[in-house]
Amino acid sequence: MGFRTISDDVKLRALHLIDRGLEREAICSILGVSLASLTRWKHNFEEHDSLARPPRSIRGRPSRTTGEQRSDILNLLIEAPDLYLDEVQQWLAIAHELALSKTAIHDLINDSGYTYKKLQKSAIERDEGQRATWRQTEGDRAPMANPLARGVRYSVVAALSLSGYVSTRVVEGSVNAYEFFDFIVEEVLPRMNPYPQDQSVLILDNCSIHKMDTLRRVVEGQGLCLMLQSLI
Repeated sequence: MGFRTISDDVKLRALHLIDRGLEREAICSILGVSLASLTRWKHNFEEHDSLARPPRSIRGRPSRTTGEQRSDILNLLIEAPDLYLDEVQQWLAIAHELALSKTAIHDLINDSGYTYKKLQKSAIERDEGQRATWRQTEGDRAPMANPLARGVRYSVVAALSLSGYVSTRVVEGSVNAYEFFDFIVEEVLPRMNPYPQDQSVLILDNCSIHKMDTLRRVVEGQGLCLMLQSLI
């Protein structure tokens, strides 16, 4: 029997005849349909209340990165195409507080259609586009095609233990005493333990924003030890 389109009316009539007790072989002979088709319609109607199987929703594993994060990674590689994957991995941990394996980063770059040659070419084209191309006559000053413009500057504050980063925070602009105090109290101290347990000593360098009596009272009030130490 060749392929032909069978209307829903015929399919519903076939199911009605099955419900009336007519043999399936006889129904197939009367309506000119195959037994396999008749069986499939019956199954779909019983399982899905429909003559056809509903479309399958094909879903892959949800991405761990947002569109903005993926864009930032590619922009980073265009700026510095010679970065190693572990350097990109560290940058993600600090800038986005995102733990991503080197394999996942490699797959993300490949899925985006970027190769080392393409990244290097993009970097070269960017540099060439920033060069001034103006000609000057004698006695005239050549205008700047791309005057220096500073973008938004960010600072990173991080707490590091012997086993790795305890916590990180990216701050727009500079880290002031208030921001540092909030970082220690809200993100670092909850991950520490009373002295002399593991991770019970907080060591800070002698930066001026670290020398706060309030911070010392809060740290020591939770049973921890606070030490100020020069990095020189």
